Amino acid sequence: ASTSFELLTTESDEEAKWLAKTIDAKNTERIKMVDEAMVTLGSRIKLEDGLIFQAFDDGTLPGILSVLSTKISEKYSRPAFILAQQKEKSFGSARSYNLFNCVEALATAKDLLLGYGGHPFAAGFSILNEHIPEFKKRMETFVHEALHGEEAPREEILIDKEVIFDEVTPDLHEDIQKFEPFGEGNWTPKFLVRNMRVVDYKFVGNGEKHIKFVLANMDGDERKTLSAMGFFLGSKMSHLEKGNLVDLVFELQ
Repeated sequence: ASTSFELLTTESDEEAKWLAKTIDAKNTERIKMVDEAMVTLGSRIKLEDGLIFQAFDDGTLPGILSVLSTKISEKYSRPAFILAQQKEKSFGSARSYNLFNCVEALATAKDLLLGYGGHPFAAGFSILNEHIPEFKKRMETFVHEALHGEEAPREEILIDKEVIFDEVTPDLHEDIQKFEPFGEGNWTPKFLVRNMRVVDYKFVGNGEKHIKFVLANMDGDERKTLSAMGFFLGSKMSHLEKGNLVDLVFELQ
């Protein structure tokens, strides 16, 4: 933060260039750390769970907790609780999904926490390691009641931009990466493309809960196709047939 402030206030062009390079190098290293942690998490996560709850003992993790919990929640469409575990206590970051209220969830376990704070969509907390198993149980109970009851709220998807099929290119992906790391206040962009032709699809995962698509432009020209993964959409797409036209809201990865 101090380096960024110095960049904004310096009157020296040379110092500004040096500070900008320093910030860029730190940002690049942070992105690398997030990517490595995402790979590690990917091997641990069970998508059958109603939430993502993972604890790390990696000393480098606290600095990327907020970004990591956001990316996990967005990727797996689940509330996420990511903890950086130290010798006696842990620091955690919670992220919402589907109108799930992080602060209300943490309040159900305030007797276990050393402290917590935030807002409905994102929160931080600290906890003694001995209380983590009970804390996890309470979060699982809260998520189940909040998201799987008869009156579970439907998700509202905020779309950043509607694009046409031909605009979805590697160049667009590269442009988006320049704005990383994504997190609170800098969410991963969501795009909408209308009338995409389903070239092929298959249900994947345990119980065929997910669906993998191959999509082309409206005219079905297969010289250019896009691959997409819809997590937990299997039961909602049982009517899907090859050749159907679909409107797709997506994130580029």
